[in-house]
Amino acid sequence: MKTVSGTKPGFDAVNIYRRIKGQVQWQLVAVRKRRFPYFDESDLAVAGQPEVREYMAIGVVNDEEIGQMSEIKEVVYAG
Repeated sequence: MKTVSGTKPGFDAVNIYRRIKGQVQWQLVAVRKRRFPYFDESDLAVAGQPEVREYMAIGVVNDEEIGQMSEIKEVVYAG
């Protein structure tokens, strides 16, 4: 399990996205309304094979994503 935490002051919520490093498409994995941290408990793409996951967040106001995405953070996830 990996923990994603942080703040985006001035927003109603934060959308958290994830992808496996090297992939193009981001996957929305959580919507956080002032509730952090987010715990990623998803399965590995290939059981028993560690992978590098990338996470980023973007602020939400009135159900619309606003502003720029956060820095991309990489973590090695081994399940």
